[in-house]
Amino acid sequence: MRLDSLKEIVADLFDLDVSEIQKDTVFSSQAFYDSLKVVLLMAALEEDFGLTVSPDIAAELNSIQDIMDYAKTKDCFFEE
Repeated sequence: MRLDSLKEIVADLFDLDVSEIQKDTVFSSQAFYDSLKVVLLMAALEEDFGLTVSPDIAAELNSIQDIMDYAKTKDCFFEE
């Protein structure tokens, strides 16, 4: 899985430029953050990367790094 692809998804969802997305960018601090964006992000993770995220975990994934760490627990890794 490509880290750039993940950043593009996040940038699109939160209406940011990809260059603004860092591993520690906090999603909940973005102007366009809401619960629907969380659901859309989880759907994109499953559709694009095959990474299923349960609703109780979804709220905890609040940055690229959080997603990468979660993916590792599922034996999925993002290449930089």
